[in-house]
Amino acid sequence: MVNIIPQTDKSTRGRYRITEAAGVFWLYDPGQEAWKYKRPVMMNEVGRDIAGLWIGGADEEQIASELSLRYGVDSGTILVDIRNFVNELSTKGY
Repeated sequence: MVNIIPQTDKSTRGRYRITEAAGVFWLYDPGQEAWKYKRPVMMNEVGRDIAGLWIGGADEEQIASELSLRYGVDSGTILVDIRNFVNELSTKGY
């Protein structure tokens, strides 16, 4: 099984923040350089939960386990969604 989450060094994940505005959640990097700007990523509640656990240093299996309990969904099913979401973050520079 390929673990995609560690593409970003765990020590740098903590710099990201999540905020709620206009009825949705946003992931952003408050410490980024202006010349290397990353647009905030708009997320729903599940995206917020995935990003929050990811920022906290959880790996994909830990995130799947937590969200499986929280939402009553099979961890294997949610693992696919987690991988897709983290791949999307990676393509956006997170």
